[in-house]
Amino acid sequence: MTGTQQAPATGHAYSSDVADYARQLVLRDLKRSEFIHELRRELHRLGEQTSGDVHVSIKRIVHSIDSLEHHESSWNDFMTYFDQIHGGFLTRLSARHPELTETELRVCAFLRLPMTSKDVASIMGCSTRSVEKHRERLRKKFGLTPTQRIHEYLNTTFATPK
Repeated sequence: MTGTQQAPATGHAYSSDVADYARQLVLRDLKRSEFIHELRRELHRLGEQTSGDVHVSIKRIVHSIDSLEHHESSWNDFMTYFDQIHGGFLTRLSARHPELTETELRVCAFLRLPMTSKDVASIMGCSTRSVEKHRERLRKKFGLTPTQRIHEYLNTTFATPK
């Protein structure tokens, strides 16, 4: 979220906006990743054709590119935006369940919207089975029975304050 964007005041009417924003972040990251991959490939090609200081410099540049962490920045933007429009949902969830990992918090954010496992997998870049495993682990951490729905637990226990 840029400095000029403002989060809406209430969360329920904006669930689809949050999902759209998450998809936009992922698409932007995919485009950036494709560009970086192409740039890295070209630099490798150039590195093979050079020697000496130029070769060392190219290897250093490739190493720097490899260490970039653009993905985390976009996720942090999304999580901040989500937390703002959902009345501190993630903050309250983290306080009540400090054992949750960053990935589990992300899954909880998407499940609260609600989103299907297939949609969550698409956004997170993993398999549907991975999302189902996250659901199982979350159910255990929350002390839910197999018949209780995580979405309902998240929405009732962490309802947006008015």
